[in-house]
Amino acid sequence: MKTDVIDQVEALDAEAYFKLMANLMKNNPPAAADAPILARMSRLGIAPGQDFDMTKLDPAVAAALQKLPDLAARVIELTDILYQSDREYNSTEVALKFARSKSEWSLWAKSSAAG
Repeated sequence: MKTDVIDQVEALDAEAYFKLMANLMKNNPPAAADAPILARMSRLGIAPGQDFDMTKLDPAVAAALQKLPDLAARVIELTDILYQSDREYNSTEVALKFARSKSEWSLWAKSSAAG
């Protein structure tokens, strides 16, 4: 039985995901238009043609990357909720729906204030 691609991706932890991503970029180089995001990703050790090694990252950065799969799933869930709704939400309502704790709300507020 073949496993659906979405199920394969959802089964990956952050380290496995970024290792796979880096490996795929070896044979499938990104387009020139991707240069801005590639520059940002390179600060995390994610670069075309290079192996990804989470152990080389600052422990705080590695810990933050480990939280990304859950965070991404929540963003997708929230996006589905917002697009299925007939009403418009302001940014505070979106943040309140997204944040599952006071500390997450605080993080959102600080990042929004920083621009």
